[in-house]
Amino acid sequence: KVTLLSILGIYIYERLKGKIETANIDDRLKEKIETANIDDRLKEKTENANINGILKEETENANIDDKLKEEVERLKKDILKLPKKVEETLKCSEKMKELAHKYYKNKDIFFIGREVDYAVAREGSLKLKEISYIHSEANAAGELKHGPIALIEKSVPVIGIATNDEINSKTFSNIEEVIARGADSILITNTEKAIPEIINNNQVIKIANISPMISAIISIIPMQLFAYYIAKEKGLDVDKPRNLAKSVTVE
Repeated sequence: KVTLLSILGIYIYERLKGKIETANIDDRLKEKIETANIDDRLKEKTENANINGILKEETENANIDDKLKEEVERLKKDILKLPKKVEETLKCSEKMKELAHKYYKNKDIFFIGREVDYAVAREGSLKLKEISYIHSEANAAGELKHGPIALIEKSVPVIGIATNDEINSKTFSNIEEVIARGADSILITNTEKAIPEIINNNQVIKIANISPMISAIISIIPMQLFAYYIAKEKGLDVDKPRNLAKSVTVE
């Protein structure tokens, strides 16, 4: 009896052990299959993400290419129109003459602008001091509060140049700041959008709206006329500014 029971126990144990091992194997297989499925899904998602990223990049590049193409086409058309636009801009001559008569006795005149307009402001300021002998400074409009605004006094003329609608609102804001401190503003702009009411409409010089790449050719004209007429008001020889030479022979 003992022997039969022992044999039966061993038999049952072995059977149970086999089933347990089989169950463990099944669990491990199941786990591996699930892991494999997860890896496949992750791989698929990663590949989709990469594809989406590539498609997005290509789409953005295509949009940039289209924008550049549009800008180049506009530039080509505007270059062909330049002679006519220059002629139209010269019609502001009388207006600049009036402003010159109003401000020729001032000791200081300031110019402000952003990006390309800042470069034009510097040229306008240089031309004014060169032939009228009036102290003039050009400042980047966004840097006014870093010091230059301390020089603004009542009735000091500040000429603002704003020819890029993407940033014009910021320049307008800077002009409002100097007006609030007593300055007289003159605005040279090509915008077709609304101009803040605080800016004296009688001293807004409208110029042709052309590509920002060549806008400086137009926007500098009113400032050159302004400098010319101020020099004439002061009785100066605009063709022979003092201390200047046609050619520089010394460093």
